Amino acid sequence: AEQMRTGKFIEADHNNPREARPKKRVGPNLPIGKGTEGPDNALQKNAPFRSGKAPSLVFDADISPQAGVTDPTGAAGPDHFIGAWNFGFRVFDKEGNPLTNEASLATIFPGNSIGDPIVFFDPYLDNEPGEPRGRFVITEFDNAPNGINIAVCKGPDPINDGWWVYTTGFETGQFPDYTKFSVWSDAYYVTANINNTQGANNLDKVFALERDQMKDGLAAQFVAFPLPGQSTLNFFSPH
Repeated sequence: AEQMRTGKFIEADHNNPREARPKKRVGPNLPIGKGTEGPDNALQKNAPFRSGKAPSLVFDADISPQAGVTDPTGAAGPDHFIGAWNFGFRVFDKEGNPLTNEASLATIFPGNSIGDPIVFFDPYLDNEPGEPRGRFVITEFDNAPNGINIAVCKGPDPINDGWWVYTTGFETGQFPDYTKFSVWSDAYYVTANINNTQGANNLDKVFALERDQMKDGLAAQFVAFPLPGQSTLNFFSPH
């Protein structure tokens, strides 16, 4: 809200499509897991298909899909919904009305709009008995240096409460592609596709970020747990 009042709000750039991003995978898709040859004996040829109902509510996060709306993500809180995609995000009320224009990721992570945001809602922060609130979290990977950017809302209102933003301190060494986050009582746990070496030389890790520090805007650290000997095929992100 302060950026919108002062003219510092950075709108999503629809002229900067996904092609500007570094390519993630080159080459053919390879099989994953075990399989068998021959007909699929579990195939249901006469399954009872039913027509689905139209959605009761739609959040039109991006109005210019020709610019490359990929990697969609979103989360709902008590009073708001944040929808994000490869190069931007937008805040709505719970009736589907947009409360902001389409925002560049750089409006919350200065100088970084590389893409692949993750939005989630932490329902346990500020969750007093009888008055559950929680806070939104927006994340984005970085390549200068390679690492994770994370923004934790200061309260339940993503428009007016402000954000604690961390753009340094969580360096991962290699590019942390396909980040995935989990909320736990002591940390935010993160996995990423950062290594392309199979077997004993695999250097992938699971990261734990200091959740209690970030909720108050304090200096936060993280720890990486290596996964030596992990066996991988084609895709190298731990789950």
